[in-house]
Amino acid sequence: MYCTVPLIIIECISLVKLISKTFAILGEAAAFMHGSNTINGESCDTRMNDLFAYVVYQVAVKNLGMPENSVIHHLSVAPR
Repeated sequence: MYCTVPLIIIECISLVKLISKTFAILGEAAAFMHGSNTINGESCDTRMNDLFAYVVYQVAVKNLGMPENSVIHHLSVAPR
């Protein structure tokens, strides 16, 4: 049996799932910050905001035609 769904649709669905999972973690971090009202909660919330922005950025630049370029895709001189 073979897959009749085009690969681009499967890849798009996996990217949407990745963003959804990151967004769910973002909600947990925000709840921790507002519930605990601590520096640890604030730090966790800030890092999750950064992670969400990074994941969305990676999805946005995925189809630029140079995914092997670590400066553009990973925001780093070396691949992560």
